[in-house]
Amino acid sequence: MTLNPQVDSLLEKDILAVQKPLRYLGGEYLAARKPFFTSPEEGLNVVLAFPDTYEVGMSHLGLKILYSLLNKRESFMCDRVFAPYPDMKALMEEKGVALFALESRKFLRDFDVVGFSLQYELSFSTLLAMLKLSQITVRSALRRDEEPFIAAGGPVASNPEPLADFVDLFFIGDAEESFPEALEIIRRGRRENRSRREIIREVACNVPGVYAPLLYKQTEAGGRYYRLEPVEEGIPAKVRRRVADLSRFPVPDTVPVPPTEVVHHRISLEVMRGCSRGCRFCHAGFFYRPKRERQAADLCGSAVSLLSSTGFTAISLASLSTSDYSEVLPLARTLREYTSPRHIATEIPSSRLDSLDEALLREISSVKRGGLTLAPEAGTQRLRDVINKNITDQDIRQSLDKARALGWRAVKLYFMIGLPTETDEDLDGIAGLVNRLVGEKWAVRVSLSVFIPKPHTPFQWEEPLWGEELSRRYSYIYNKISRKAKVSWRSPLTALLEGIFSRGGRNLTPLLEAALEEGAYLDGWDEYLKKETWKSLVGRFVSVEEEMAEIDEEASLPWDIIDIGVRRSYLLAERSKAYKGEATPPCTEECRKCGVCDDEIRVREAEPFSGSETMIPPKEPTEAVRLKYRFWFRRTGTMRFLSQKDLILVIQASFMRAGVPMLFSEGFSPHPRLSFCQPAPLGIAVENDFFEGELTATLEQGPEELSSCFPEGMEIIRADEVTDGSKANEFVLETVSFGITERRAERFSAQEWVYFDEKKEKYVTIKGIKEKVREESRLLVTYDNREASLKKVTQYLLEGEEKPYPLNDIIRIGFHKGDTYEKINCH
Repeated sequence: MTLNPQVDSLLEKDILAVQKPLRYLGGEYLAARKPFFTSPEEGLNVVLAFPDTYEVGMSHLGLKILYSLLNKRESFMCDRVFAPYPDMKALMEEKGVALFALESRKFLRDFDVVGFSLQYELSFSTLLAMLKLSQITVRSALRRDEEPFIAAGGPVASNPEPLADFVDLFFIGDAEESFPEALEIIRRGRRENRSRREIIREVACNVPGVYAPLLYKQTEAGGRYYRLEPVEEGIPAKVRRRVADLSRFPVPDTVPVPPTEVVHHRISLEVMRGCSRGCRFCHAGFFYRPKRERQAADLCGSAVSLLSSTGFTAISLASLSTSDYSEVLPLARTLREYTSPRHIATEIPSSRLDSLDEALLREISSVKRGGLTLAPEAGTQRLRDVINKNITDQDIRQSLDKARALGWRAVKLYFMIGLPTETDEDLDGIAGLVNRLVGEKWAVRVSLSVFIPKPHTPFQWEEPLWGEELSRRYSYIYNKISRKAKVSWRSPLTALLEGIFSRGGRNLTPLLEAALEEGAYLDGWDEYLKKETWKSLVGRFVSVEEEMAEIDEEASLPWDIIDIGVRRSYLLAERSKAYKGEATPPCTEECRKCGVCDDEIRVREAEPFSGSETMIPPKEPTEAVRLKYRFWFRRTGTMRFLSQKDLILVIQASFMRAGVPMLFSEGFSPHPRLSFCQPAPLGIAVENDFFEGELTATLEQGPEELSSCFPEGMEIIRADEVTDGSKANEFVLETVSFGITERRAERFSAQEWVYFDEKKEKYVTIKGIKEKVREESRLLVTYDNREASLKKVTQYLLEGEEKPYPLNDIIRIGFHKGDTYEKINCH
């Protein structure tokens, strides 16, 4: 079905010109695929935009939560879009194709609302570039009534001012309630043909937690320090962060499954939101207050549902500090009853050193043991007291000893440099810890980030480290750390930009607009950051000394318009305690000192959980057998673009969904026992391909049942138990069908097939051609894959055609067994 002729043409004819076409094709298993509404009477069209690549965006939990939430409502159609890689962006600009959504392939300019997720300050330029590529007016004040409303949310929205001239609506805090409420108002406003400004005003006045920059004016002139006031009556003087009751918003029961590997290729199970620790540098710890735990019994049910529906082979217990979740150990133990027999790994990506229990380490290492990741943050106890990182040297030692006893040998350590009051002695402490671990034969990786003062934290007034002093401290610590440790660090320019944007205001609008014109894009990626361009722009538009200076505690700050619930007096008190080296204990329900909690908003802990409250489906023990099956399959449409690695990923996930009893390898990283025939080049359809898999029991699922668990475009045709001892490498003859053109027909009829190999820079003769058949509209070639290959045959027949070669009319019909030409694969 044609979704958008212009986009369909690009994806059919030109997509092989870019790396990993699957990033742009959609078709993921469990994607919503709701129809696009033709009018606001039918419903509202929303696209969730992530200002980073597909691999990063599809790993983000918040996007999955909103995507599932909105698509469950009949009145909303929710699609997704990610920042195309530079090669795809250049191709779209060359062909004049605007940015389009993943599933509907509709242009972003045709949606009612485009909602951006703001996770990182260096995504600002990417957001603007996506608007420009979408052909949407970049400045919000200049947008026409028919253009989409541009919304944004996420932790970075706690200081929305650098993007205030570009975004219509900022959603502050948890968006599960506020975003749908605003969408209903927008839909009603569009039905009634109201103006853009009228609709924005109604949202801002009626939906708590929404900030509309157009409705506020600066009352103090000059640079980064100003105060904001409403331009009309009825508009809130301050926007209070929205805090959702998580019991009303369970974990999504389905999420789209990427057909290609993404950064976090796993289920993310949010066990709690917020953190009780109060680390003074941590923006998320203050922005998401208070800690709100989900019930462990509910989490078990969600985990089983998600794992069985998606087929992922790993689950992450996600939060800011998962080892602080009160029921983490019984939760992990109960989940193991489901995950361990199925070779599903359980991961805890964020753990506190002082709450890392030996029993918990045993649970998460029962299937797959990866590297251990810990965050001491500072090198000395003194500096850890300053930042309220309530861990001791003894905590660090004991945690590592526990992990060592259980078999861990690799550890990654996160440190920050430039923390308030830091001295060279603190840097020596980092080097000392790392070198000690190296001496104990640990494989150590060290990540050095730069402290950036963040809004709404006790350190928001501090002067960040930058310039020559930052470079000196980098060199100082790098020269002291053992060369056996692998060290990575943030570039000084990246730290400078993050420092400018994290506490900036509307004075940065000219800088961002100039960066957009200069092509700034994907600045969070070192390989795409235009360093010289940014240095020049910062020099032209910003007084670095002023932007990076310590801020007076009495100054009016651009982000004062946002109230996250934490009192300013509490932040100042915490700053004072930091300089005295005084610690603040973790949050409790009785504390209520910071101002966030009230009668409804409070610390919530999970009820005690033994595991008996939930019914984890047992995996029936089976007799130890080892059976080999040959699976014949068809691969068309989007699935033509699976690489061999992606194909393995899709088969494994699909078999997990279908409950196929796969045999796994031994060791710390078990994987299913699969073997393949010759892989088809990217973009070529296959009619009768096969792979072989080893099972631990007789296959009970038929082809149709198996196919229902695969993404659209891949179908299991037949499954045979291999009892004759034959092997995949015996299928040496392949038959391929090409669409006929005059040039191809001429080359097809040649006695000897010779083409110029650009890699080898010489002419190559193709041997092993067994049979050539010309039909009315097709050219069929059978060849011996021990001498020829599909890649060579394709290159010969298509030589001279415009690159990238059009592969959409090429089909690998199938394989034949041995020189006997036995066509056992004709179904």
